[in-house]
Amino acid sequence: MNLINPNPSEILLAAVDLGSNSFRLEIGRFEHGQIQRVDYLKEAVRQGGDL
Repeated sequence: MNLINPNPSEILLAAVDLGSNSFRLEIGRFEHGQIQRVDYLKEAVRQGGDL
């Protein structure tokens, strides 16, 4: 994922969800009263897996 925002007046939003089995990141752009997805990342994780 490589995001460069060529328009600094554009509103970008990000949401992060860190669970015990997965990490998710979603990036969106606010346009015309709605959020449009720009990019999405999901990775498997093991919180406390080595304890």
